[in-house]
Amino acid sequence: MIMIKRAIQIFFAFLMLTATYYYLYKYQKIGSVKALSAQKIIPFDTILLIINYNHPYYQSRDFLEGIYKEPFPHQLFYGEKENPRINTLATHQGWFAHRVLADAMQRHPYYEGYLMIQDDCLVNYWNLARFDRHKIWINESIPRELSKVSHPWVWWAKECGASAVKDSIKSLSSGYLQQLERNCSPDTIVTGAADFVYIPARYRKEFILLSSIFDKTFIEIAIPTIAFCLDTKENIEFTHFLWDYSLNNDFDTSLDWIHPLKFSNIANQNLVQNYLKKIGV
Repeated sequence: MIMIKRAIQIFFAFLMLTATYYYLYKYQKIGSVKALSAQKIIPFDTILLIINYNHPYYQSRDFLEGIYKEPFPHQLFYGEKENPRINTLATHQGWFAHRVLADAMQRHPYYEGYLMIQDDCLVNYWNLARFDRHKIWINESIPRELSKVSHPWVWWAKECGASAVKDSIKSLSSGYLQQLERNCSPDTIVTGAADFVYIPARYRKEFILLSSIFDKTFIEIAIPTIAFCLDTKENIEFTHFLWDYSLNNDFDTSLDWIHPLKFSNIANQNLVQNYLKKIGV
């Protein structure tokens, strides 16, 4: 009898283990999404979402507003071509889009933080809950020595590249220079994807200042270098993202953001709506 009871206990324990494994396998990437959907939480209502258009494909505005309106009820849209529903600002087709972030900070100074994305990014916003809202969120950065005259990265040789950042650094205070050197090394800056960046309110005034200093520097140099001027690398939150998405790839719910998805294309809008519906958002 004891052996039978023991066998039954082992059998039910096996069933529980199997059920737990199946649940984790099936839902490990979207469990947080289910929780957000079920509880109807608006987790980022103290953060201003800023969506920038490098090109005036404004027909996607309503779509973007719709997919983010629950997690981000406060939104601003920017672009270079005038439109009554878009804030107009010159960025040279996005080369200097850090101007957008600084402008939004100046106009709206009372948010907890400021998240800027480009219009061709898809943000898996449920993953952002793990980040500290009082820290900077950027993408992994690559150190680049200013002494190198040539570099295979195409932007380095452009007017907004190495020469521009060298001129910008001359205007930095000693405190910012020291912080940058601690994060990198002397005569070094950093570059990285800048389609997603979050700056907390405690750095608002400093970011506005530094953005003006790096005004003519390419955004993929300006944003990460500014971040490394403001805080230690260890205190910065780094995102997980997919830079080069194609429609043949499956969406990965564990990524923070995916690029590029051209939402001026209705097929891409439908693709994302089906994706969000499938995972229960």
